[in-house]
Amino acid sequence: MGYITAFELTVPNAEVYAETVKSLTGYEWYAESSDVLMMQGKWYDWASNMRDLSRDHPLVLFELNGQGEDLGDLWRAYFKGGCMQRIEPTFAAFDPSLLV
Repeated sequence: MGYITAFELTVPNAEVYAETVKSLTGYEWYAESSDVLMMQGKWYDWASNMRDLSRDHPLVLFELNGQGEDLGDLWRAYFKGGCMQRIEPTFAAFDPSLLV
């Protein structure tokens, strides 16, 4: 078994990286557009693999979005030069002045 996540990798000329991410994940990725590759599977080492990939291409900004099986398991991570920033969606606090 395992936890399935839908991954979306956005990078200019994404098809250039299709074989590389296939070798990292073991899964076939398909092109959503010229700048987006998508895959669903169990890729537990995505953070370290993407850090390595971005280290190999230090001038390229990689954006990886993930949506897990569990409700609310959404995140986005940016990679550049071996560094990562991960973002998770948040809800703003209730503001009664915004009620219409």
